[in-house]
Amino acid sequence: MKYLHCLLTISFLSGAILKADDGWQKAKWGLKAAQVTELYPDAKKLAKPDTYEQKGVKYSSPLRLPSYDLVGKKFFVDFLFDAKGNLAGTTLGTPVAGGLQAVSLDIEYRNLKELLTRKYGQPSSIEHRAGGGETSVWLAGKTEIRINLTVSTATRESGIRLLYLQIRQEELDKL
Repeated sequence: MKYLHCLLTISFLSGAILKADDGWQKAKWGLKAAQVTELYPDAKKLAKPDTYEQKGVKYSSPLRLPSYDLVGKKFFVDFLFDAKGNLAGTTLGTPVAGGLQAVSLDIEYRNLKELLTRKYGQPSSIEHRAGGGETSVWLAGKTEIRINLTVSTATRESGIRLLYLQIRQEELDKL
């Protein structure tokens, strides 16, 4: 089953998302899977890890924290590892069967984007896509924070995904 990443209203005033410049929560960039499971004992190995590609780099998510409480709502957290097996990102979401209405997704996306803007300032980039999709990106130290809104009435694979990803050294050198 494919999971649609949909984030519901989140309050960053709760302190749930902490300093993002060197990792996510207790998990710092560069940790190995065994170290992440020491920090998060409830993280489970996935039988079939998802793969993500960002800026031409592939990441694997062999570990999932199945239940993470954030402002009274349950989320899963996928831990993303690079080809060397180092923690390089996390993605937070809620599995949604059948998707949500595009209007509801847009409202939730705007609410989350506003909260991220309050925390990190204006996005460094915003990309609008045909059909109502959008991606907003913030840079915080060595971390890129990316929120994606995907709206697809044809495939019903609409959703919101919040991604924290370590900025690779060659990208830092360009900044």
